Amino acid sequence: MRLMLCVALAAALSACATQEAPPDNTVVVDDSRERDEAQYQQAVREMRAAETQVQARMGRETYTGTARANDADAELQTALARIDESQFERALSAIAAASTLLELEAARKLYTGESRREAVDAARDRRFWAGMRVTLERRDEKALMVRARLSTDGTRLVAACADQRARLLDAETFDVLHVFEGHTDAVYSAALSADGKRAVTSSVESVRLWNTDNGTGAAELRGHKGIVHDAIFLPDGNLVLTCDNEGGVRLWDLAAKRMRRAFEGHSAAVRAIAISADGRRVATGCDDGLVRMFDTDSGRLMRTFEGHSQPVTCVAFAADGARIVAGSRDNSARTWLTSTGARRTTMTGHADHLNSVSFSPDGRFVLTASRDRTARIWDAATGDEIANLEAHTGAVANAAFTPSGQAIITSGWDYTIRHWSWPE
Repeated sequence: MRLMLCVALAAALSACATQEAPPDNTVVVDDSRERDEAQYQQAVREMRAAETQVQARMGRETYTGTARANDADAELQTALARIDESQFERALSAIAAASTLLELEAARKLYTGESRREAVDAARDRRFWAGMRVTLERRDEKALMVRARLSTDGTRLVAACADQRARLLDAETFDVLHVFEGHTDAVYSAALSADGKRAVTSSVESVRLWNTDNGTGAAELRGHKGIVHDAIFLPDGNLVLTCDNEGGVRLWDLAAKRMRRAFEGHSAAVRAIAISADGRRVATGCDDGLVRMFDTDSGRLMRTFEGHSQPVTCVAFAADGARIVAGSRDNSARTWLTSTGARRTTMTGHADHLNSVSFSPDGRFVLTASRDRTARIWDAATGDEIANLEAHTGAVANAAFTPSGQAIITSGWDYTIRHWSWPE
């Protein structure tokens, strides 16, 4: 019995083996290479048809083989470069053609590449600033504006005028809110405290404080000799910094109504002063062509910035305090690093003295105003001119960015004040 079972099992195994073995004339076909090649060709077609970076990368993912992986990667890089350049050209064309802010922003978003992003950003910036137009203007034949400054929140501005008065205006309408009267000579500067409750003005041998709610005088600070070229509040509103034609720079305690400190070392007239945003540093612009930076608390000279060949007429800190910019009678503006004193950029192109300089709120641009009747916008990193704002028929006394950085206000010796922005 056992013998019969063994014979049957052997026969069954022999039959199975016979069935699994292919006939001698059968050929096994391996089609993996064909599938690999088909995937590769499909991926190439998709990458070449792609119009965005995302589509090109999705096309590459169509290929999962290994035989031509390097070729597929090379095709991807070619597609990405083509898309990048195509998007770049389209973005530039759309930026140049944009007529509204919405169109300008949409044009910028056409470019999603990386290699030429800075060039697209630069084109967008140039088109934005070149598109600036005067959207509001006020003319007052009685008020030749020597200097004008915006409030911290951008809602009001105060103008120093040659008619012995200063004026407080609504920054949105240019309506006059108050007229500050009391000086007996031309008013050379005017500024508002950070909270907007007080104004300070300067004239010959006189500095006056005013209440902005009703326009009345609050106090007078005396001690300077000759013209007091500038007067500004420190951020806390309790101290005022002033400079004069004799090289005097003084810090005043408003509560005590007396001078707290003098900043020494100037051998000529000081025409410009600035305070860093944190109030810890003072910058001065002098007729000796130098810019100096002092420690506010101690009065210690921290650094001297060289480069101008003529008197320095205006100076400003960047919002982060890392850079300083100054304008001069040599028709140029220059920037330096406050940490080292190293010069960063020189901006040339004006045909006459500079009257004001300032950084944009984000620090990317410098705005200058000149006696050549123009205000100009510059790339703060390169010193390249981006836009030239021409409308004034006299010297531009002052130019300032609004807090948003999207508009500019200029005042001039043509008795006008102008608001520049993209037209609606």
